[in-house]
Amino acid sequence: MKLKYSILFQILVFLTVYSINAQTSVAITKELSSPNNLVDSNKVKFLITSINNTINKDTLSAGNYSRTLQNEITKFKKSIIKGEALRTIGVYYFSKSNYETALDYLHKSVLLFDSLKTTNSEIEKANSFVQIGLLYHRNGDFNTALEYYLNAENIVIDKNKNTLLLKIYINLSDIQLKLNRFDKAVEYMKKGVELTDLIDDPSVKADYFNSYGNMYIYENEHKKAKEFFDTAREIGLKDSLYKHLSKTEYNYAYLLSREEKYLEAQKYYAKSLEWARKSGDKYDICDAMYKVAFMSYYMEDFNKANKLLLEALEYAENIKSKILKRNILDVLLYLEAQRGNYKLAYDYLQMYVDVIYEIFSEDDQKQTNFLNAKYEAAKKEHEISQLLNEKQIQLLELERRNNLLYLFGIIIIAIVTVLFFVRQNYRNRKRIIENDLLIREQKVKELEKEKQIVAIQAALTGEENERFRIARDLHDGLGGILSGTKMALESYKNKSTVVSERLEQLNKTLTLIDTSISELRRIARNLMPQTLMNNGLKEAISEYCSSVENSEHLKISFRFYGTDIRLKQSFELSFYRIAQELINNVIKHSKGSEANIQLVQDENRISLTVQDNGIGFNKNEMGSFNGHGLNNIKTRVESLNGHLEIETAVSKGTEINIVFENIN
Repeated sequence: MKLKYSILFQILVFLTVYSINAQTSVAITKELSSPNNLVDSNKVKFLITSINNTINKDTLSAGNYSRTLQNEITKFKKSIIKGEALRTIGVYYFSKSNYETALDYLHKSVLLFDSLKTTNSEIEKANSFVQIGLLYHRNGDFNTALEYYLNAENIVIDKNKNTLLLKIYINLSDIQLKLNRFDKAVEYMKKGVELTDLIDDPSVKADYFNSYGNMYIYENEHKKAKEFFDTAREIGLKDSLYKHLSKTEYNYAYLLSREEKYLEAQKYYAKSLEWARKSGDKYDICDAMYKVAFMSYYMEDFNKANKLLLEALEYAENIKSKILKRNILDVLLYLEAQRGNYKLAYDYLQMYVDVIYEIFSEDDQKQTNFLNAKYEAAKKEHEISQLLNEKQIQLLELERRNNLLYLFGIIIIAIVTVLFFVRQNYRNRKRIIENDLLIREQKVKELEKEKQIVAIQAALTGEENERFRIARDLHDGLGGILSGTKMALESYKNKSTVVSERLEQLNKTLTLIDTSISELRRIARNLMPQTLMNNGLKEAISEYCSSVENSEHLKISFRFYGTDIRLKQSFELSFYRIAQELINNVIKHSKGSEANIQLVQDENRISLTVQDNGIGFNKNEMGSFNGHGLNNIKTRVESLNGHLEIETAVSKGTEINIVFENIN
């Protein structure tokens, strides 16, 4: 009897709030299979809602719902509810990083909606396009994501679906921002301003103003950013949107921390933590807790920072968030180092390195899954297109034969004439079609090449931005800590109370710190060379050759001919990276004693020649520029519309030339 009442109670809870935890997921699966339960369409709607409610909170339950939903939709014919179910299953697999299966279900939903040919099905197709775009967006394939978002925009822009349209503009703006097109990002966000007055969903409004504010943070326009965050806060308070309020206060605190107002920033991070606890989002709770501790660390309140960081670390381990665990360990190791607890700091450093390796391994696996999914999706689209073309050809052929038979039946005398004209017409059409196909193929190849170049340039720009950020963080963050540590140790050394044994240990420690500072500066300089920024390619490449030369094993000679003209910063940086990689190849692989580097520049042309007297290699065995980083170099050169040549033979050294025309 108790068991019966327990099950009835669970049913009431599920039908009221559509949410469960992992301990009750098995009971729900049994319940859904009961023949006396909801009718099929309501059951599917229930499952869709349940997946959406648990996908970010209870993955075990979401998985059970997804498997049940997959079984249920086999009973349905083509309908909007079936398309929504297919899309929801795709979103679930997307959350699990199973991109191939996710794309398969999402594309199936698009095909189903497309076949229904109704206004509602078109809107749902746009929803599926947004989800596909989001998958490519999250994995860094911005060009493909843009295509899907723009397709979705074209569908809904005149259908009064303002909430969906606003979400699309938020995503489009984010992509433009990541591609460093700030003006374009602002353009999309401005399109969304008037939409906020037309929609009823306060969470989407709050998300929009938060995104707008974040955009201006990275442009250092803090006054505008604060205005948007204030608007987002008003919406959140009015509608008790705890998660959005947590996000707003978090963003506001981050802005203040950029202004080095750490006490105020800590206050808003604490507010973010308070709202996160009310929303129940464990990730947000842990992240806000970590940020409060981080501000305490900046204000040198080490005891408070340590207490909060340890609590946050335990939280991160419980929710299995490697990203948060990495961030927390990063602060802990510096905190303990500043407190003089070097052994504990070293232990945290070991834990930090272990987490970094785990994150990199997961990221590599996710990227592999994404590339496989992208390939399979493109392959399936091609197969579908091919089948449709074959079917169309068959229909055209059948129609042509019927027409011929009809003509034969009307008049036998006209057979020869009809056949002649049909044959001539067929040949002409075939010739026109073939020419048209050749032209289209040429255009497709050109567009694909342009698309690849844009993608490569975006990737290289992102890489250089990341190098700049890392160099800045190393110099400003770790460099400052090491310098501070050195000053503290020197101060301690100068005290008269230091005994001779500890003085020797202090001297060794100071020597190690000096070495670390020098190595840190060298790494930061390589990541973002100041000589290049200030003086240009000639001075930067010359300085780099001097810095890597080893007179005992390899002598590097640098010569410059022509006119030293400054070029676009982005071009100079890419050219410098190519030169770096070529010189590093000589050092690592040539086994030679001499290397000659020659830079030639005039108003419209620049070239670089790297020559060594090393072991060389067989060009016939290198295979499409693979090995020694040549593939990466070739990609960089082609992305800048340059030309690369290699002259080499076994035991006869290597000469590599790169040339760029029309550089202005």
